[in-house]
Amino acid sequence: MPRGLYWLRPGGRVALHSTVTLDIPSRVRELVDQRRYLPPGFRLLKSVVAGAGDVVCIEHQLYSVNGRLISVVATTDQAGRPLPPPYPFCGVVPRGFAFLAAAGTSSLDSRFFGPVPISDLTPAVPLWTY
Repeated sequence: MPRGLYWLRPGGRVALHSTVTLDIPSRVRELVDQRRYLPPGFRLLKSVVAGAGDVVCIEHQLYSVNGRLISVVATTDQAGRPLPPPYPFCGVVPRGFAFLAAAGTSSLDSRFFGPVPISDLTPAVPLWTY
């Protein structure tokens, strides 16, 4: 996601393609902490790529939504260290959940931690990015 200044809108509407922030999900929190990907207390910034009723498949190292490829799923991070296996999912996104993504094949997003409750997401409106 672009670096910059974002206006956080707690309680705001989360929509498809919106930018959101969230706490690091428990499924990847230990990895993020051990490898120091982010400082303690940081939140993730991602884009909503699928919501209720969309068909998401994360299989064979591919992440797709409604038959459209979102990204290949990397097996190693940028330093060559192994990443966890992708979150196993191929089906319809249930009501109240969203799948998230960001650029880069090794992005720690729903390809590694699965669907996220919409209630855990805070809309983030870009004000100034670079």
